[in-house]
Amino acid sequence: MPRFYLISRESWFQKSIHPVDCPISIGRGSYNDLQIKHLSVSRQHARIVSEGDKLIVEDLNSQNGTLLNGHAIKRAELRDGDTLTFGKVDFRVVSEPDDNEDDLSETEIFFKVFHERKSSGGITQSIRLKEAIAKVPLFRDLSLEARDFLVRRAHLQIFQPTEFIFREGDRGKSIYIVLDGEVEIFTQDNYGTPVPIAKMGPNSFFGERALLTGKPRCASAVAVKETLVCELPIGIIRDLLKINPSIRLLLEEYSNRRFGSYVTLKENLGITERRLHLRLNEELPVKLQFMKETPDGDQENVEVDVTSTDISVGGIKLKVPADLFRGVDCLGKQVRVAIELPKPLGEIRSLGLIRSVQAGDSGDETNVGIEFHGMSPEDSQTLEKFFSWDSKI
Repeated sequence: MPRFYLISRESWFQKSIHPVDCPISIGRGSYNDLQIKHLSVSRQHARIVSEGDKLIVEDLNSQNGTLLNGHAIKRAELRDGDTLTFGKVDFRVVSEPDDNEDDLSETEIFFKVFHERKSSGGITQSIRLKEAIAKVPLFRDLSLEARDFLVRRAHLQIFQPTEFIFREGDRGKSIYIVLDGEVEIFTQDNYGTPVPIAKMGPNSFFGERALLTGKPRCASAVAVKETLVCELPIGIIRDLLKINPSIRLLLEEYSNRRFGSYVTLKENLGITERRLHLRLNEELPVKLQFMKETPDGDQENVEVDVTSTDISVGGIKLKVPADLFRGVDCLGKQVRVAIELPKPLGEIRSLGLIRSVQAGDSGDETNVGIEFHGMSPEDSQTLEKFFSWDSKI
């Protein structure tokens, strides 16, 4: 069966190339195999599965639909050269025969062309991605077979200066390797000022701790200059560990050493934990319910559909219309929330108290922080499961 790739249609050098290792889930939610951070894309938008030698795309009742070559589909076969659209985001479908080891794969071509472009027309050394991966300390002792495995399944992405690779509080589902450029890892002090932790140059890797612990990212990563990154999602790492289990020991060694330095840095700078619980940056549908006094003194029940911006086991932050609480004494007010977690986790419910109200980025929105109380033990366990849901190796 040929190997298939999804390549962003926005620009060859601006976004990414994703090998299709079936089955894969596609959507805006961070738990998807291919996350597309665009508002036109549903949280669980589509999936791609294999049936024999065929590659099948299925729409998951997404809000804006899935298009194949401009036509809305519910289920269809993918072929080389197709244009696949999720919401408003286009990808080109590319296939490559799996029986010619001498041909460069799409990931190899992407890597090679990037370096040729950076040479500004001059003569540049032909560098194969496999050779670049061999220079990464974590993978230096891998067999040729294992390196070839990584090359064939690597996700290559280009990040522009100041573009975030991930943010503190994001779900950790990948390890990243810097192939060209530079990445800065940083946290924030008690006042929200960025505090640099480390800079990662070519052959460096980062992002391993979230995969080992299953917890959200404890720091942010941003490109310092135009940077070519190899992303290894959790599924690839799990398969690699089956080939070479000793990789886990190396990951734990690097992670413990780096985290120790991170903790020491925070202690030296007097940075206290800003959050009682780890928070996960996640957009989730939430039904918010509370009682509001009418002009004639009666009480009316208000129920509105809103969206979360982050969530912890202790509370949730919501993005609500600016006029929702107009004329209401918010702080300390009791509310009810019903939070829709991804399938198969389902809906959880809780009472809550409003602890903070802040103006949003636009005049039409307000950020409301709610502290949970009265959540059932079953729903609490479901929420805790959501935090490490399929994000730990």
